[in-house]
Amino acid sequence: MPPGILLINYHFPPLYAVGALRNHHVASQFAERGYRVHVLSSANRNRGKPQVLPHHDGITVHDIPTLDYRTLREWLPAGVGGRLPARKDSPILRFLRRVKETAPFSLLLDEGGPMYILTALLRASSIVKRNHLDYVYSSYRPRADHLVAHHLCHLHPHLRWLADFRDPHVDANRSNVFFPHLQQILDRRLVSNAEAVCTVSSGIARQLSTIHPKVRVLTNGIAAWQKKSWGGPDLPSNTFLITYTGSLYPEYQNPHPLFSALRSMLIKDPHLERDLRLVYAGPHSQIWSAWVKQHQLQSIHLDPGPLPITQSLGLQQSSHLNVLLNWAGPVFSGILTGKLYEYLASGTPLLAIVNGPLSDPELEDIIRQTGGGKVVYTRQAPEMPIQDFIFHLLKKWRQNKPVARPEIPKTFQWQYMLGNFLQEIEWP
Repeated sequence: MPPGILLINYHFPPLYAVGALRNHHVASQFAERGYRVHVLSSANRNRGKPQVLPHHDGITVHDIPTLDYRTLREWLPAGVGGRLPARKDSPILRFLRRVKETAPFSLLLDEGGPMYILTALLRASSIVKRNHLDYVYSSYRPRADHLVAHHLCHLHPHLRWLADFRDPHVDANRSNVFFPHLQQILDRRLVSNAEAVCTVSSGIARQLSTIHPKVRVLTNGIAAWQKKSWGGPDLPSNTFLITYTGSLYPEYQNPHPLFSALRSMLIKDPHLERDLRLVYAGPHSQIWSAWVKQHQLQSIHLDPGPLPITQSLGLQQSSHLNVLLNWAGPVFSGILTGKLYEYLASGTPLLAIVNGPLSDPELEDIIRQTGGGKVVYTRQAPEMPIQDFIFHLLKKWRQNKPVARPEIPKTFQWQYMLGNFLQEIEWP
């Protein structure tokens, strides 16, 4: 009988969340390798705007009834539950976010909640026994998923558990929890019976080394379907598109060097207004529009709104420059988001703007390997390098000449990455 695995993933498609994409890739790759794959997820994944991803027939999904803040938010009138940029940095909200991420309050206030935890544990135990499963994979966040896996392994000691952290629970860069030392002690106990812990970068792995002796890196990657040709939104075809897709995190990201560079270019050459377009496609138009207005870039601004993932991929492919807004420090770097690999898969040149006091050698190495982009740091007055890079691409575009595009080594593809990773931890 082929090996069987249970993935405990609150975040799973069609839930419209970044974490759902990584979990979908992992589930799909286990299925491709011949595993019998069962996914335990929240019934909340079917609420709100859907994220439709290719489905693999070898994956069985079990939905768990859930009553948490995400459930309650969907019951509110449209728009009430969304992010309110004007209040994003209020002391009250900062305090509440830290409470929500601090255990044990996180088990009550964060995604999941008591109903999900108890029901998921009972259902997981039944699935493991009925299907003779030997492997478990859970991914933070929410903490509830690791808690279910922890107790499941006590009920079924034969299980081999891989605990994934898309982000560190105790994030020294963000000071995101109260009593961080106590939180690390609780995390150490939480994953004590995991065979290994994995995460997306070496920078985060070093942070997690305090809670488990065996921490391994499983970066995000590129799936074959992401590299297919996708149709994007209807945008002007005779303009040079500079694009950012997805969510915004104004507490950490800094787009102002790009906006300042574009404003300077328009002042030097007003004719660029007819050629350049700055595109934002994501859920936080208010934040982006405020930045655009601040830098007087309304004349080149386009906002097609939030897009389904396939249209977002199509927009990235049809753009001439994709923008990654990243951050590093003050304690660690290596915030290698899934967005980075989406951009690489598009084949479009990439401009990565890293905010913070630290360099990011992991990101630099990835861009260097692919050969299709540029990394700049906000602390190093990057406006002129950004202008030079855009002018270089713009000149090629006007002359209808090819530009250097990312080349994707096979080691960046999910099927190779997961295969090598499982060899490293000695799973089939």
